[in-house]
Amino acid sequence: MKSIIFLLLLAFSLMSCNYQEAVTLQGGSAVSFLRAFSSEEVDEVVLSPDLVDADYFEVILSKIVVSVGLGSSYGESVFDTLVDYNEYYQLTKTGNAEVLNARKSLYKYFKVTNPDSFSSTNGKLAFYINAYNFFTLETVLLNFNEGRLKSITDIGGRGSFRAFTKIFHEVSGKKLSLDQIENEVVRPMVNFADGRIHFALICASIGCPILLEKAYREDQLDEQLDLATRKGLLLSRILSINGNSILLGQIFNWFADDFINDEGSVKAFLKKYLPANAPAFPANIDYIEYDWLLNASR
Repeated sequence: MKSIIFLLLLAFSLMSCNYQEAVTLQGGSAVSFLRAFSSEEVDEVVLSPDLVDADYFEVILSKIVVSVGLGSSYGESVFDTLVDYNEYYQLTKTGNAEVLNARKSLYKYFKVTNPDSFSSTNGKLAFYINAYNFFTLETVLLNFNEGRLKSITDIGGRGSFRAFTKIFHEVSGKKLSLDQIENEVVRPMVNFADGRIHFALICASIGCPILLEKAYREDQLDEQLDLATRKGLLLSRILSINGNSILLGQIFNWFADDFINDEGSVKAFLKKYLPANAPAFPANIDYIEYDWLLNASR
C-alpha cells in the first residue's frame, strides 16, 4: 500500500513540475512542431482579402499588452510594456471568439502567404517580424500550464532554450524555428546591418526591449522600428551609465556586428537614436545580465 501511495505522489510531483508538452514530436525525433490547431482547422479558415497579418495580430496585442508609464528621460516619455499571459490563456481557454479567430487566421496567414508577394523589403520584414513575435507568444501560451511556466527558456527542459531552436512553425510553406527566422531570414534580409530589428523581435522575457501594441506594417515599418529603438534605449535594462562605464543590454553584445555594420560603431548607433541632450558616453562598455523570466504583467 505504501509503495502505491509513493508512486502516486511521485507521478503527481512530476506532473506538477513539468511544463505542458504542447507540441507534437515529428517522427520520434527531438524536433518539435508547434500546432495549436489541426491542419484541417487551419486550412478551413477563410482569410479576408482586405486584411493582413497586422490586422489579426493587433486584435491579440490590444488585449494582452500592458503599457507601464515610467516618467520621462531627457525630455521624452518613458514607458515599458509587459504581457498579460494569464489573460491570453484565459481568453483562449474560454473560447473568446475574437481571439480564436485571430489566432486561427494568423496560423493560416503565415502558412500560406508568400513574402515575395510583397512589393518591398519592408513588407517582407514586417511579415517575418510579426511571425516571430506571434509564434513566440504562442509558444508561451501553449506551455503556460496554468501559470507554472516562469521562463520561455524552460520549455522542453529547464534552461534548454529549446523554444528557440527545437520548436518549428509553419511560415510560407516552410518549417522554421524562431532562431532561424531571426538569424537565417530577418538579419540576412537587411545584410546584418540594421540594429533596429533587435528592438522589434521580442523573446517573451524581461530582458527584451518593448513589445509594441501595434503590429508591424509595410508602410509604417521604418517609423515603427525607429520608435521601438528610441523607446527601448530609454529603459535602464537596455542602457544605463555607471561611473566610467556605459551598461548595455545583451543585444549589443550578441549582435554587435549588426550595430557596427549599421552605424560604424555601437556608440554611433546609440547616439543616432538617443535624444540630442543625452549625456556623453563613458569610455568603457559593460553588459547587463539578461533576465530570462517571462515579461508577465502578473
